[in-house]
Amino acid sequence: RTNIDQESFDIFPNPCSSSLHILLPELSDKGIINIYKAGGSCMLRTSVFKNQSKIVLDVSSLPPGVYFLQIIIQENIRVNKKLIIQ
Repeated sequence: RTNIDQESFDIFPNPCSSSLHILLPELSDKGIINIYKAGGSCMLRTSVFKNQSKIVLDVSSLPPGVYFLQIIIQENIRVNKKLIIQ
């Protein structure tokens, strides 16, 4: 089982307005990245593949506000980070 915690992931820039970069640790399994509005609605979802170390998401279509980025690996390892879209 992969040992993953909040510090294993880095997102930048934060706040952002167009492209969000996500740096991932070396993953032994695939996963999912979700971006939720503060109210709980899922606004964006993308897949993470085994051994993928960087993802760039286009967030330009999201209205400005506070969001939460959730990374789910192996269906039970969850990492949450606060994200601000300008």
